[in-house]
Amino acid sequence: MQSREAPLPMMLDPLFVAAVLEGFEGTLDEVVGRVENPEVNAQLDALRSQVAALRICIEEPLGRAETDRTASERTTSPSGKSKPLSRCRTALAPSMDKSAGRTDH
Repeated sequence: MQSREAPLPMMLDPLFVAAVLEGFEGTLDEVVGRVENPEVNAQLDALRSQVAALRICIEEPLGRAETDRTASERTTSPSGKSKPLSRCRTALAPSMDKSAGRTDH
């Protein structure tokens, strides 16, 4: 019997993902302040901040990779790299923890 494996999902380019998140940011920016309910308005503002932080976490390594590539063309010594994703998890963790416990979606 022949096994049927699910096709691998298409991976999205990080720049595309960052652009989509930037669009979400802009949309949320337009909505924040226009909602009567202050609690909802605060949650939308927090969501906008989370989206911005995630977008930056995606863009930073891409910019650093471009900088590293350019620098390596000029010099032979490799540059040290930080761990941007762990820093991003730390930045996003407090606000993500708050929304994780919610059941009133």
